[in-house]
Amino acid sequence: MKTVLKILVAPVTLTISLLVWLGILLIDRAVLLFQIASGILTALAVLVLLTTSVTNGLILLGIALAVSPIGLPMLAVKLLGCLQSINLSLKGFVHSCKAPYKNAPRCLVTPGRFFKTLDTVVGNWFYWRSAYQ
Repeated sequence: MKTVLKILVAPVTLTISLLVWLGILLIDRAVLLFQIASGILTALAVLVLLTTSVTNGLILLGIALAVSPIGLPMLAVKLLGCLQSINLSLKGFVHSCKAPYKNAPRCLVTPGRFFKTLDTVVGNWFYWRSAYQ
């Protein structure tokens, strides 16, 4: 029965892996557009703050913050991290990691450790990618 489940889960892990890579590609391409939009909205918000309405200027600043790389793109990275964590759990089930000796740690990826690693890797990747464009 376990072998049948492993056979059924294998295509699911492949699909999730492809979705994660597609998501990373889309985020990589969209970050530049989000940075440009955030800069334009911030400049527009400052002009609105100085000329017309404080309320409208603050609303534009909030939208600019949501569009900035620490807003929607970071939320997308967190969702990709959740998807990748599920994928790694399913891959661990498919490969059935066994401990090579009695007190060896099992082949598990904890969500906390995974998110910390993913945030570091993806954050550094976006930082260096945007710094050299």
